[in-house]
Amino acid sequence: MPWPRESSEDDLVARLTAGDERAWAELYQELAGRIAGYARAKGVSDPDDLVGDVFAAAAERIGRFDGDGERLRSWMFTIAHHRLADDLRRRKRRATDAVAPREFDDLEARADSIGEATARIDADGALAMLQWVTEEQREVLTLRILGELSIAETATVMGKPPGAVKALQHRAIARIQRRLEQDPYPNAVADDDGSEP
Repeated sequence: MPWPRESSEDDLVARLTAGDERAWAELYQELAGRIAGYARAKGVSDPDDLVGDVFAAAAERIGRFDGDGERLRSWMFTIAHHRLADDLRRRKRRATDAVAPREFDDLEARADSIGEATARIDADGALAMLQWVTEEQREVLTLRILGELSIAETATVMGKPPGAVKALQHRAIARIQRRLEQDPYPNAVADDDGSEP
Protein backbone atom coordinates (compact mmCIF):
# COMPACT_ATOMS: atom_id res chain seq x y z
CA MET A 1 0.00 0.00 0.00
CA PRO A 2 1.68 3.22 -1.09
CA TRP A 3 1.91 5.92 1.51
CA PRO A 4 0.83 9.52 1.00
CA ARG A 5 3.68 11.96 0.51
CA GLU A 6 4.79 14.82 -1.61
CA SER A 7 7.02 12.83 -3.95
CA SER A 8 7.20 9.52 -5.81
CA GLU A 9 8.72 6.43 -4.20
CA ASP A 10 11.80 6.62 -6.43
CA ASP A 11 12.25 10.28 -5.54
CA LEU A 12 12.03 9.27 -1.88
CA VAL A 13 14.93 6.84 -2.32
CA ALA A 14 17.04 9.59 -3.89
CA ARG A 15 16.14 11.99 -1.07
CA LEU A 16 16.98 9.36 1.58
CA THR A 17 20.34 8.70 -0.06
CA ALA A 18 21.01 12.45 -0.06
CA GLY A 19 20.28 12.58 3.69
CA ASP A 20 17.01 14.53 3.44
CA GLU A 21 15.54 14.60 6.96
CA ARG A 22 11.98 15.07 5.69
CA ALA A 23 12.34 11.94 3.58
CA TRP A 24 13.45 9.98 6.65
CA ALA A 25 10.48 11.40 8.58
CA GLU A 26 8.12 10.26 5.79
CA LEU A 27 9.63 6.78 5.81
CA TYR A 28 9.44 6.62 9.60
CA GLN A 29 5.81 7.74 9.63
CA GLU A 30 4.92 5.06 7.11
CA LEU A 31 6.85 2.10 8.48
CA ALA A 32 7.63 2.58 12.20
CA GLY A 33 4.21 1.40 13.40
CA ARG A 34 4.24 -1.61 11.11
CA ILE A 35 7.73 -2.63 12.14
CA ALA A 36 6.84 -2.17 15.82
CA GLY A 37 3.72 -4.32 15.35
CA TYR A 38 5.80 -6.99 13.66
CA ALA A 39 8.32 -6.89 16.53
CA ARG A 40 5.54 -7.00 19.15
CA ALA A 41 4.01 -10.04 17.46
CA LYS A 42 7.40 -11.73 17.58
CA GLY A 43 7.67 -11.14 21.35
CA VAL A 44 10.29 -8.39 21.41
CA SER A 45 10.36 -6.77 24.86
CA ASP A 46 10.99 -3.26 23.51
CA PRO A 47 9.56 -2.87 19.98
CA ASP A 48 10.31 0.86 19.88
CA ASP A 49 13.97 0.16 20.54
CA LEU A 50 14.02 -2.33 17.69
CA VAL A 51 12.41 0.23 15.37
CA GLY A 52 15.18 2.67 16.29
CA ASP A 53 17.80 0.02 15.54
CA VAL A 54 16.21 -0.71 12.17
CA PHE A 55 16.15 2.94 11.14
CA ALA A 56 19.71 3.50 12.41
CA ALA A 57 20.92 0.52 10.38
CA ALA A 58 19.01 1.76 7.33
CA ALA A 59 20.55 5.22 7.66
CA GLU A 60 24.04 3.67 7.82
CA ARG A 61 23.42 1.46 4.78
CA ILE A 62 21.21 3.65 2.56
CA GLY A 63 24.19 4.50 0.36
CA ARG A 64 24.52 0.82 -0.53
CA PHE A 65 20.77 0.33 -1.11
CA ASP A 66 20.08 -0.65 -4.70
CA GLY A 67 16.44 -0.53 -5.62
CA ASP A 68 13.36 1.53 -6.12
CA GLY A 69 10.75 2.71 -3.65
CA GLU A 70 8.84 -0.56 -3.81
CA ARG A 71 11.95 -2.54 -2.86
CA LEU A 72 12.68 -0.11 -0.01
CA ARG A 73 9.87 -1.47 2.18
CA SER A 74 11.08 -5.05 1.75
CA TRP A 75 14.61 -3.93 2.56
CA MET A 76 13.46 -2.26 5.79
CA PHE A 77 11.57 -5.38 6.89
CA THR A 78 14.59 -7.53 6.00
CA ILE A 79 16.66 -5.41 8.39
CA ALA A 80 13.91 -5.82 11.02
CA HIS A 81 13.84 -9.58 10.40
CA HIS A 82 17.60 -9.79 11.04
CA ARG A 83 17.34 -7.61 14.15
CA LEU A 84 14.57 -9.88 15.46
CA ALA A 85 16.78 -12.92 14.95
CA ASP A 86 19.55 -11.16 16.91
CA ASP A 87 17.05 -10.29 19.67
CA LEU A 88 15.86 -13.91 19.86
CA ARG A 89 19.44 -15.15 20.22
CA ARG A 90 20.06 -12.62 23.03
CA ARG A 91 16.87 -13.66 24.84
CA LYS A 92 17.82 -17.32 24.63
CA ARG A 93 21.19 -16.54 26.24
CA ARG A 94 19.57 -14.65 29.13
CA ALA A 95 17.38 -16.62 31.49
CA THR A 96 15.20 -13.62 32.36
CA ASP A 97 15.00 -9.96 31.54
CA ALA A 98 15.15 -7.67 34.55
CA VAL A 99 12.47 -5.00 34.69
CA ALA A 100 13.83 -1.51 35.04
CA PRO A 101 12.36 0.39 38.03
CA ARG A 102 11.11 3.15 35.71
CA GLU A 103 8.82 0.56 34.09
CA PHE A 104 6.79 0.47 37.33
CA ASP A 105 6.38 4.27 37.55
CA ASP A 106 3.71 4.55 34.90
CA LEU A 107 2.07 1.15 35.42
CA GLU A 108 -0.73 2.60 37.53
CA ALA A 109 -1.49 5.30 34.96
CA ARG A 110 -1.72 2.72 32.19
CA ALA A 111 -3.98 0.43 34.22
CA ASP A 112 -6.78 3.00 34.19
CA SER A 113 -7.11 3.25 30.42
CA ILE A 114 -10.19 1.20 29.46
CA GLY A 115 -9.84 1.98 25.77
CA GLU A 116 -6.25 0.83 25.75
CA ALA A 117 -7.18 -2.33 27.63
CA THR A 118 -9.94 -3.18 25.17
CA ALA A 119 -7.63 -2.70 22.21
CA ARG A 120 -5.01 -4.81 23.94
CA ILE A 121 -7.48 -7.65 24.55
CA ASP A 122 -8.44 -7.63 20.87
CA ALA A 123 -4.78 -7.61 19.82
CA ASP A 124 -3.88 -10.30 22.34
CA GLY A 125 -6.70 -12.48 21.01
CA ALA A 126 -5.47 -12.08 17.46
CA LEU A 127 -1.87 -12.73 18.51
CA ALA A 128 -2.98 -15.82 20.46
CA MET A 129 -4.34 -17.29 17.23
CA LEU A 130 -0.86 -17.06 15.76
CA GLN A 131 0.20 -19.69 18.29
CA TRP A 132 -1.96 -22.19 16.41
CA VAL A 133 0.24 -22.12 13.31
CA THR A 134 3.83 -23.10 12.59
CA GLU A 135 6.69 -20.62 13.05
CA GLU A 136 7.06 -20.07 9.28
CA GLN A 137 3.30 -19.59 8.87
CA ARG A 138 3.36 -17.10 11.78
CA GLU A 139 6.19 -15.21 10.11
CA VAL A 140 4.23 -14.95 6.86
CA LEU A 141 1.07 -13.73 8.62
CA THR A 142 2.87 -11.13 10.71
CA LEU A 143 4.72 -9.73 7.71
CA ARG A 144 1.61 -9.76 5.51
CA ILE A 145 -0.85 -8.39 8.09
CA LEU A 146 1.17 -6.28 10.52
CA GLY A 147 3.82 -5.26 8.02
CA GLU A 148 1.29 -4.88 5.20
CA LEU A 149 3.82 -6.43 2.82
CA SER A 150 2.88 -8.01 -0.49
CA ILE A 151 3.56 -11.67 -1.24
CA ALA A 152 6.67 -10.66 -3.21
CA GLU A 153 7.94 -8.39 -0.42
CA THR A 154 7.32 -11.09 2.19
CA ALA A 155 9.17 -13.60 0.00
CA THR A 156 12.14 -11.24 -0.20
CA VAL A 157 12.26 -10.75 3.58
CA MET A 158 11.99 -14.50 4.27
CA GLY A 159 14.30 -15.56 1.43
CA LYS A 160 11.63 -17.85 -0.04
CA PRO A 161 9.93 -18.07 -3.43
CA PRO A 162 6.57 -16.25 -3.67
CA GLY A 163 4.76 -19.56 -4.27
CA ALA A 164 6.07 -20.91 -0.97
CA VAL A 165 4.88 -17.77 0.84
CA LYS A 166 1.41 -18.14 -0.72
CA ALA A 167 1.26 -21.78 0.35
CA LEU A 168 2.35 -20.94 3.91
CA GLN A 169 -0.25 -18.18 4.13
CA HIS A 170 -3.00 -20.45 2.77
CA ARG A 171 -2.16 -23.27 5.19
CA ALA A 172 -1.99 -20.86 8.14
CA ILE A 173 -5.39 -19.35 7.40
CA ALA A 174 -6.91 -22.80 6.84
CA ARG A 175 -5.49 -24.01 10.17
CA ILE A 176 -6.89 -21.00 12.04
CA GLN A 177 -10.29 -21.43 10.35
CA ARG A 178 -10.43 -25.14 11.32
CA ARG A 179 -9.53 -24.27 14.91
CA LEU A 180 -12.19 -21.55 15.08
CA GLU A 181 -14.81 -23.93 13.66
CA GLN A 182 -14.04 -26.34 16.51
CA ASP A 183 -14.07 -23.62 19.17
CA PRO A 184 -15.34 -20.22 17.95
CA TYR A 185 -14.61 -18.55 21.33
CA PRO A 186 -11.30 -20.09 22.43
CA ASN A 187 -10.38 -17.34 24.89
CA ALA A 188 -13.84 -16.64 26.26
CA VAL A 189 -14.25 -16.16 29.99
CA ALA A 190 -17.38 -17.63 31.52
CA ASP A 191 -19.86 -15.14 32.98
CA ASP A 192 -20.66 -17.55 35.77
CA ASP A 193 -18.05 -18.10 38.47
CA GLY A 194 -19.44 -21.57 39.14
CA SER A 195 -21.02 -20.79 42.48
CA GLU A 196 -24.65 -21.38 43.34
CA PRO A 197 -26.97 -18.31 43.14
